[in-house]
Amino acid sequence: MRLWAAKRIASQHGCIVAVSGAVDYVTDGVRVVAVRNGDALLTLVTAAGCALTALIAAFVSAAPADPLLATAHALAVFGLAGQEGLKVAPRPGPGSLRVGLLDMLHLMEQAHSLDEVESFVGISSALLVNMGTLSPEWLASKKLAAKRAVELGIPWVLDPVGCGATAVRTTACLELLRCRPAVVRGNASEVLALAGAVGSGRGV
Repeated sequence: MRLWAAKRIASQHGCIVAVSGAVDYVTDGVRVVAVRNGDALLTLVTAAGCALTALIAAFVSAAPADPLLATAHALAVFGLAGQEGLKVAPRPGPGSLRVGLLDMLHLMEQAHSLDEVESFVGISSALLVNMGTLSPEWLASKKLAAKRAVELGIPWVLDPVGCGATAVRTTACLELLRCRPAVVRGNASEVLALAGAVGSGRGV
């Protein structure tokens, strides 16, 4: 079901869709790549999905010619970072894994202000739009950033956090989807909600 939803979104909107789970899938509507690594504890690490989407944006900016393979590589590297993070964790648990995982990943610059978001996009190689915080000003800045990225030909990645959980959040995600992201990365319920499946979202 989640692979069907991912392929439908990719075909309708001309983007790459990555849906995470026990097996991660990446598709452009025709090709499908399955990534099997990582650890089940990653699902218990708060904001792990957001960090993954940031990594995808970095990989797509480095290899824009084939965003599907770039996304698949990002998923594989993230899973490996989780596995390596567990090795350095003092105890096997989500709290320790979080620290170990973050030690394996780079920090990324963030901008939210309407006054500076277009300038930041202009000097970036890629853009990540994360729907985690959804205040009116932040939503406006997300839309502005996405539109500016499209104007400049900069690949951008949408993380539809919580899509399907509320009508406001779902509407906002669908509006951004129409701005033609290069990649969409969500969990199964988020991708199903984007594809129009009723009652699929229960949270983030």
